[in-house]
Amino acid sequence: MQSNIIDIRLIEALVAQVFPCTVHSRVERAEEGVSTYVYRLYRGNEVFYLRVLPEVNASFAPEVYVHEMLRAKDVKVPEVVYFEHYNEVVQRSVMVTTAIKGKHIGHYHVNEVPRSTLVEAGRDLAVINSVPVRHFGWIKRDSSKVTALEAELPTYRAFVFEQLEEDLAFLGRLVLSTGEIKAIREIIDRCYAWLDVEKAWLAHGDFDATHIYQEHGRYTGIIDFGEIRGGDP
Repeated sequence: MQSNIIDIRLIEALVAQVFPCTVHSRVERAEEGVSTYVYRLYRGNEVFYLRVLPEVNASFAPEVYVHEMLRAKDVKVPEVVYFEHYNEVVQRSVMVTTAIKGKHIGHYHVNEVPRSTLVEAGRDLAVINSVPVRHFGWIKRDSSKVTALEAELPTYRAFVFEQLEEDLAFLGRLVLSTGEIKAIREIIDRCYAWLDVEKAWLAHGDFDATHIYQEHGRYTGIIDFGEIRGGDP
């Protein structure tokens, strides 16, 4: 097992463990994965997605919780059919979900995406953003069982400013002038009170056209909660 990829033979062994039957299965690496390793599973006439966390000590438990909660609220997200906090074969947390029908709207020309698809996706996103989170920032992934979402940082201000100095230093070397950095700091000082956010709500964290799916012009769902965090409503 390398640091940046998992031997496909281990993935095939994991799939055999998840679906121990005689139905023919085929596995391929999916392009969708960025924050996780993603594999597409063809099992008979069905398609599933296997996700494996790169971090050894992290868990999919918060995502399982989010998927189950949102489906209970009739949000169109994949169903989790298998989850392990730690799988011995790949030595990481794993999760298998059903596939959302169709293709993401990034595949289409803007004129091929009906307004109704965007409206329905917006409604589902509003429900996602109504889920409460304790604290701010990245959702904690250190527990095997989650009954409520908890993030890493105590305040929204701490989340916003967490990497500010490093980012400004980097941009100051390559992109921004001294005057521009000074202007940014002045804007921050002027708007400092805006960061007094009392309560955090769930943010998808990576929401774009590749996460909204449609089939035959009809909205079919939202995918990928690998970047979830607690944020300003």
